[in-house]
Amino acid sequence: MNITEYILIVASSGRMLAQAAKNAGMKPLVIDLFADLDTQCYAEAFKQVSSLAEKQLTPAVDYFIEHYAVAHIIYGSGFEYYPESLRYLGNRLLVLGNPPDTFVKQHDKPVFFFQSRSVKYSIS
Repeated sequence: MNITEYILIVASSGRMLAQAAKNAGMKPLVIDLFADLDTQCYAEAFKQVSSLAEKQLTPAVDYFIEHYAVAHIIYGSGFEYYPESLRYLGNRLLVLGNPPDTFVKQHDKPVFFFQSRSVKYSIS
């Protein structure tokens, strides 16, 4: 897969992902809750939001798409209470990593643990 040089990172704290992206030769664009100095150091550009709710993310995502033509996103931690935000991000950009529905299923504890019990393991 040919990934453009810009990558959008959205997380409660995007510093670690921004550092990894920068070390890989990409230009990270970061949306997170803190916009701390370390994150700013690694990010090509950043936007601070007050929460990961879709209403808060939409203007920042629109800005990066419009100004940087970013097409790929990596999400980090903090979406446990905002599954609608992950679905929104998945509809706007190509998610690198688990699709939003996979993330949501992993955090639905009754479904996750019930499915885990029904899997049979065998050692060859």
